[in-house]
Amino acid sequence: MPMSNYSGSNLLFLRCSTLDVGRSVFVAACVSLLAGCGGPKYVSVEGTVTLTDKPLTYKSVMFTPEEGTPGSGAGGYTNGEGKYSLLAIVYGITEDLEGIQPGRYRVTISESLIPLSEADFGPLETPDEAPEAILVETLENVAPSVTIPAAYTDKDTSPLVVDVSESGEVALDIKLKSNPEYRVWP
Repeated sequence: MPMSNYSGSNLLFLRCSTLDVGRSVFVAACVSLLAGCGGPKYVSVEGTVTLTDKPLTYKSVMFTPEEGTPGSGAGGYTNGEGKYSLLAIVYGITEDLEGIQPGRYRVTISESLIPLSEADFGPLETPDEAPEAILVETLENVAPSVTIPAAYTDKDTSPLVVDVSESGEVALDIKLKSNPEYRVWP
């Protein structure tokens, strides 16, 4: 119908009803977004790493996602008792995110790039201390205490594969053997 057939009141009704429909669609979209909001789920994972039943101290722990597992994995370090907890690897975030997304992961254990000691797991004694001074002191005074079998240090040969479920916190002790079976994964 041509516009000239609408009276002023009908035209006003048409404009208002179009705005109402637009608002309703917008409100419905916002409500559905909020209902499904929250992003991916992260599960807290912690445990102890041992080599021949002795705690493996100050080592790097990496969980690399297997095919079909979302996310970029997680990592952490063992402390003086061999205990670790994972922090998610999420590009672009500025704060630590505890845990890992549920799924299947290949686990590797290796020497940390910067040798660690118990002092690295607590607050600095003096907040003004320069990071360069800490690094030099650590590198000069700490040597690797235990050699990790090579099979555990590479994601292509590590025999450690774990499934992280969605059900709350996961306690996952990692028990390494001094002579692991090498396994090359496709």
